[in-house]
Amino acid sequence: SSLGWDADEKRKELFHADARFIVLSLPPAPTMDDAAPSFVGFTMFRFDYEEGEKLLYCYEVQLTEAFRQLGLGRFLIHELIRIGRRWKMEKVMLTVLKG
Repeated sequence: SSLGWDADEKRKELFHADARFIVLSLPPAPTMDDAAPSFVGFTMFRFDYEEGEKLLYCYEVQLTEAFRQLGLGRFLIHELIRIGRRWKMEKVMLTVLKG
């Protein structure tokens, strides 16, 4: 659907050749030899054009439940704004869907 969840559309977005990610993780504990970093969250974005304007479009901001309400979502959005400015984008956009 145009404003709801569509698994096939989401898969296309996530695996699009132009998709870019910022991933947040915790480093592995120093006592664990082969431990992978603990996943905290991510944002997915693309550089795009809309109505003749260059923009950075944020497709996803996701945080694991334990790391919500800590300012990390705000941090990710601020990083997207910083990246957009660095690459001379005219806008940073996202769509919010109420759950």
